[in-house]
This record gives sequence, C-alpha cells and structure tokens, in this order.
Amino acid sequence: GYAYQWASRITSPYYGWLVAVVGIITFTTGATSIGALFGSILAPELGMSGTTTQIILLSSAALTFCFILNILGIRIATHFNNGVAISEIVVTLIFVIALVLGIAFFFDQTSGFSSLVKNHGPEGVNGHIPWENYVFAATAPIFSLMGWEASADLAEETVDPRKAAPRAMLRAVSICSLGGLIVMGVVI
Repeated sequence: GYAYQWASRITSPYYGWLVAVVGIITFTTGATSIGALFGSILAPELGMSGTTTQIILLSSAALTFCFILNILGIRIATHFNNGVAISEIVVTLIFVIALVLGIAFFFDQTSGFSSLVKNHGPEGVNGHIPWENYVFAATAPIFSLMGWEASADLAEETVDPRKAAPRAMLRAVSICSLGGLIVMGVVI
C-alpha cells in the first residue's frame, strides 16, 4: 500500500509498482531473516540442540504468531507491540542498574569490569571468528532500516503528523543516543 501510493504519486504508476515489489521482497527477506535468527537464538535457550529442523520450526512458529496477531487486528497488534517495547525498556533499565551497581560495589578489583566484556581479539576463537558474529552484524542494518521505515508508515496514521512525528523522532533519537552513550561509557 504505502510504497506504491507514495512512489506512484511522486513519479508514475510503473515506478510505484517497482517500489512496491522491492518493498515486498525487503519485508519478506527481513521477516524470514529475523525469524531464522530468533529460532537459532531460542533453540539453545529451550534446551534444544539447534538442528536445522528445530530452527525452522521455531522460526515458522514465531512468524505464524506474528501473522495471526496482525490478522486479528491492528489494535491488538499495537497493544502487543507496545507491551513488548515497554517490557524491553524496563528490563534494559534493570540490567543497566544492575551493571552499575556491580561495577560500583561487587566486582573484584583484579578482574574488574573486563570480565563482562572479554573478547577473543581479532583472531576470534581458535583462529577464526564465529559465524554467529557475522549473522548478528548482517542483521543490524535490517533492524535499523525497518525501524526508520516504520516511522514513515506510522506518520501516515498519526493525528497531526507534521507536529507529532518530528517530536517523536527527536525523543526517540535522544533516548537512543543517551542509552548508547551510557552503554559506551560503561563498556569503554
């Protein structure tokens, strides 16, 4: 809907169709990539060995849940999304507070904070960098692009978007920047 409408209004219906097809491909590959990443992370947490079949089943279950949630209605999906976002923020704040308290009062002076951020250097583990690092690094742009794209979609449904969207974007960027600076200050 949105990709075709804006692109066809600005240029032509043919270009709008091309943008819509690219948008569908992007959303499809992004959703399946995130689903596969979810399955590969969740499998070991559930005590599974993480075989390809298990990852595919977990990914399919997660994507099916999301599709059903959206089919049930935008209001239900919005409430679910808001609940998850609020939970994520609360849990992140709890971890930040726990880390700050740990740094201030509980870490041993010999190992210190470095015990939390140990890495294996540029050589990786046993001379190679684990493949998971590449997967995580490759999916980071998907989350970023999908987030900015979602902002444009939401602006179409916002009351007084010329006023509300810039304020929301400024708040979001400010909060994310502050959070990033805090994390960098703790890690560095």
